[in-house]
Amino acid sequence: MLGIEDAIEDWQGRVRGKQLLGRRVSKICCGSAHYAAITEHKELALWGLNHYLTGARADQITGQCGTAREACCTPRLVTDAKGITLDVACGAHHTMVLTLRGLLACGANDLGQLGLGSDAGANSYSLRQVLLPPAYQVYQVACGALHTCALTQCGSIFTWGDNSMGQVCAPLALELCFVFSIS
Repeated sequence: MLGIEDAIEDWQGRVRGKQLLGRRVSKICCGSAHYAAITEHKELALWGLNHYLTGARADQITGQCGTAREACCTPRLVTDAKGITLDVACGAHHTMVLTLRGLLACGANDLGQLGLGSDAGANSYSLRQVLLPPAYQVYQVACGALHTCALTQCGSIFTWGDNSMGQVCAPLALELCFVFSIS
């Protein structure tokens, strides 16, 4: 999916977007059709398709690349990451970004996978702050297709999003738009 639009081929034949040219990537992850990377200088880059791929909502823009555009064919540095990027994870159509200022999210939120509380169902086209209890500092973030999990410095685990198969460790009848502690 790393497009060749505005890309440069280096001496080893690798294709890179101009915004990542000269930057060393220290972490990479992917969703259904989008990607996220952290550079060695803790910058965040996002690219790929920015909408649902199939179903009744195919081609509906979801925002997992941090923009309202349909697609970002080459990596672009995201300036609204609010500081140094520590970790990143991709779900099917959402992206979670851990910075020194906290956990941020963008993309599809139809099942509360962004952790934005009462805004479940509303997609986010830019990075927004996740609503976690203030006493907990997130250390690591991971995503499933439609749910998210955060590990805190003290070892607590918080989950949110799709719970149709018990993925967030809550009673099956409970849809979780709000963060749920399982520790």
